[in-house]
Amino acid sequence: MLRPDFQGRGLGSLLFHEICVIAVTSGLKKLVARIVTAREDAIKVFEKSGFKRIAVLKGSVKDINRNYADIAIMVKDLVSGTSACE
Repeated sequence: MLRPDFQGRGLGSLLFHEICVIAVTSGLKKLVARIVTAREDAIKVFEKSGFKRIAVLKGSVKDINRNYADIAIMVKDLVSGTSACE
């Protein structure tokens, strides 16, 4: 999560890439993300990075206004090599 004044500078992509490299070199096979479904922009970024939505948990978390929101569960399969993180 990045503060709004740091968004749009490529920092999120850089952080994701580093996390992915660490995961692959550590022998992990999957990355899992939980994203509030209302954050369609974030979901698109994860999809572009190779994540697939595998489930939605209805009413699973409270938002900042104390309303219940849905959570998308997204998974990215990792394989050895740097291409897994592109």
